[in-house]
Amino acid sequence: MKKCRSAYVLKIFESYTNNICKILVMEYCNGASLEHYLKRKGRFQERNAIIILKEIIFGLAVSIY
Repeated sequence: MKKCRSAYVLKIFESYTNNICKILVMEYCNGASLEHYLKRKGRFQERNAIIILKEIIFGLAVSIY
């Protein structure tokens, strides 16, 4: 995941592991989750849903490689 370069996937800068836990140093995303957005707005307009679905699909496609 550190090699992944995409506008749709959080960047992982570093990871540390010991016997107790794994720590990931990731970029900070300012803003709410998709779930929070839905609860606040109630529903998406079709145009916004298409944009969000494209971002999710592109993010998944990039994470596979």
